[in-house]
Amino acid sequence: MYNGSKGVAASHLHKGGIVNILQLEYFLAACETRSFTKAAVECYTSRQNLSRTVRALERELGARLFVQNGNELALTIEGDEARSRAERIFVEVRGLKQAFTKSDSGRVLSVLIGMNIINCGPYDILSAKVNN
Repeated sequence: MYNGSKGVAASHLHKGGIVNILQLEYFLAACETRSFTKAAVECYTSRQNLSRTVRALERELGARLFVQNGNELALTIEGDEARSRAERIFVEVRGLKQAFTKSDSGRVLSVLIGMNIINCGPYDILSAKVNN
């Protein structure tokens, strides 16, 4: 794993894993909607998966990011700081994607299609599209 310091391994910098973009995406969706259920719909995943992913982010950061406030989620002080930093990270990620997806640059573009098999159900989506 690279930590930005001349290729030095960063595995000793974390306890059990690393913070990843998906964790931040789910976290920001929950911040915006103030609900794991609504955020899950927005992110095309299950509430359980989104909640589990945000809890993993909390464990990795060593801080509680949300508290339940009635029917809504409320950010803790640490959660507000994490939201601010996650938003800045996403600005950089979008810039990186845009820098490499300009179709007029002569670069070959690739499309990544992902599917959460666990939440897909008994539907054979690809066969249905091909056979129609």
